[in-house]
Amino acid sequence: MKKLTAAANAGLILCLVIALYVGFRLPNRWSVNYYIPSVFDGFWRRSLLGTLLYPFGALRFDYHFVAAVQALVLLALVALLMAHALRSGLRIKLLTMLFLIGPAGGYVFHEVGYVEQLLYLMLLTALAFSDKRLSFVLMALSLFVHEMAAFTVIPIYLASLVVARRTRTAILHGPMLVAVFAVIYLFFQTADPAHIDGLLQAIKANTGYIPRADYYDVFRHQLIGPEPQIYFTVADWYRLATVIAIALLTALAFMRESVFDAACILVACLAPLAMGLLGWDTSRFTFLSLCASVFVLVLFRDAASAVVSGAVSALLLAFALFGYFVYFDDYQPRPLLPYPKLVGFLTNDLPAEIGKMPRQ
Repeated sequence: MKKLTAAANAGLILCLVIALYVGFRLPNRWSVNYYIPSVFDGFWRRSLLGTLLYPFGALRFDYHFVAAVQALVLLALVALLMAHALRSGLRIKLLTMLFLIGPAGGYVFHEVGYVEQLLYLMLLTALAFSDKRLSFVLMALSLFVHEMAAFTVIPIYLASLVVARRTRTAILHGPMLVAVFAVIYLFFQTADPAHIDGLLQAIKANTGYIPRADYYDVFRHQLIGPEPQIYFTVADWYRLATVIAIALLTALAFMRESVFDAACILVACLAPLAMGLLGWDTSRFTFLSLCASVFVLVLFRDAASAVVSGAVSALLLAFALFGYFVYFDDYQPRPLLPYPKLVGFLTNDLPAEIGKMPRQ
């Protein structure tokens, strides 16, 4: 048994290295903007991170400074994932390995800088608090990092309360978090155009790059726009079928407790797909749905039964063989076949990637 555990641990580390090889890049110039606008610049929506970095002055505009913070967020998230997997049983190790070796592993590293990585760190912290009042505050703050928290981490948080037999707390926290979202929706959707233009000028004046002005278009328009449309296309069908099947299996693991538990888990796992009615980056939303299911299976107590973990492992393996996620900015996953050129990646590609300024 010790030899099997040691082999599984070695496999975990190898899968992590392969995921790094497949998807690594620097944060793009779009994602650094998540960390710049602050309440002192006239922003409220998506302003928490910029407000926390405001004391750094002009340094908060510097691409390399913000990218370093974003890299630390990814490092912390990966470290927690690996630490949990290394001290867990073989089922959890296998699920984590298959998640990392498949398209999702590379996408984790490709998504460096995107705000959902920090949202997941906030979720982990909220789950660790024994005082759920602190958890509520953290989840409320997550909505001021990005309103996508309402579709990603908050459903998982509320489901965790239900599964832990803290349904009353979930019933209390749920409406209050909806109220926080409503405040953002009704009062803080947009920013004064003068504040937007002033911030863009401040970024230009203090950095050596032209900021992504299109990021700030979101603050010029109401969330209420054209009628929602389905952005998923025929090209998404295999990804969608896979993540929906995994979500159903994840919910099935909680059916033995109650139908209500299973329904809450299913909603939490599928909630990210609802963003496919609002935005075009459907690979990202499908990835987040897969992350939600794997998060529940890996971290919720007694979730990964032998039958469920076996079925999910089979689906993850099939997805590793035949699935893919569409990367941003014209990037492509580095191919594993005919073999991973890990040495060349570590000696040439990795230093070159770290040393360049992203085009977008």
